[in-house]
Amino acid sequence: VYEAHKNKSSDDKYMQNGGLYLVVLHQEHGTVMQAARYRTFEGDADKELIAALKTLQKDRIIILAAMNEAFSALSQQARMYLKQQGSRVAEELHFGARWAWVWSKGATTWAEGFMFSLNNRVTHRVEMAGNLYLTANVPKKEGSRCSSWPSSSSWAQRHQFCDKYEGYGDLCSCHNPVSISRPQTL
Repeated sequence: VYEAHKNKSSDDKYMQNGGLYLVVLHQEHGTVMQAARYRTFEGDADKELIAALKTLQKDRIIILAAMNEAFSALSQQARMYLKQQGSRVAEELHFGARWAWVWSKGATTWAEGFMFSLNNRVTHRVEMAGNLYLTANVPKKEGSRCSSWPSSSSWAQRHQFCDKYEGYGDLCSCHNPVSISRPQTL
């Protein structure tokens, strides 16, 4: 990040790369199913992040990482949601902190790391936290996700889609999938 933006002012660099990054991996084969960045220091991005997390299917491997001002305007509601999901430190972080968390939806935290930023009393500026390196070993979770779905070709297509992409909520729900009907032609 530094190399790409070293000629810009520090404010531009931080604003361009800041926020919470979300990556969702398939629990069986580890492929990326969804990737997004939420500029949680602007508007309602934290509400969008929580809505996105709520739509994820059980057992998905979720990686959240914070850059720069990700926590500067993160609502208490969002912090509490992250805590309820298993984060041990999201509630305590503030502007300039680095944070990464690897967890499975509805299950286990595999790794969580953080570095706090420092308030410089002489310059009255926040010194951003340094680089954060985090390693997580997540075991593969095998087995058919939605064995209760019918075996028709349209359900097979849905299963194929839902096994590749994440973030579609009830469309891919194993227990209560939304009904899809094709339009009738006249």
